[in-house]
Amino acid sequence: MNNSNNQSDKQLDKFCVHNAVGAQIKRQGKGANSYFSYSLGVEWNVSEDVAVNFVRQIESKFVNKLKLYNFFKKPDSGKELVLADKLKALESDNGFLKLAVHILDKLESSATAKSATSLADSYVVITHYSTDKDVDDSGRLLVVLLDSKSGFNFNEEYEPKSRVIINVDSLKQAAMIDVTLFEEVYPALEGESYLHFIQGNQSSNFFKEALECG
Repeated sequence: MNNSNNQSDKQLDKFCVHNAVGAQIKRQGKGANSYFSYSLGVEWNVSEDVAVNFVRQIESKFVNKLKLYNFFKKPDSGKELVLADKLKALESDNGFLKLAVHILDKLESSATAKSATSLADSYVVITHYSTDKDVDDSGRLLVVLLDSKSGFNFNEEYEPKSRVIINVDSLKQAAMIDVTLFEEVYPALEGESYLHFIQGNQSSNFFKEALECG
């Protein structure tokens, strides 16, 4: 099957969102002493169309934009990457929220450590979902960094207020983890990659570092 047909099939996928949560990451202070901190919202009501609409729009960008493929970095001898450990426990009680908090902690510390980053106040959306073709597997995880021009209208708990079209220019960074492939491949650094990035309008170094990119 040719690539154009693959893309058409991808766009026809039906999505089921299992979990989603939003947050805002903001710069505090000015100059050399500035740092980043985040505020976590409540988990979205994933039965509403807006969650599926969000995933569908971001997935379409993974189809249409140039992607970078990678793996998690090799863990230190005898140790496990915390991110990998929490990803394995994604479907346990509160597993998604624990994973989301860890990712946000890493984004916060990585952005602060790279003080020269031009990151402005941004929204982060993390979702766990599957498609109708992902029968009996572990689905996928999206981590999306959006600026204030996203077109997404959030309430004070970082839940989306309405179904909207995401402004493509507002996409700073996005990563997708194929959780099933991760479970099959990790910790190897060869084979089919499970960690995909698309470059937006923000420097990607701190984002990739936060996601333990190898």
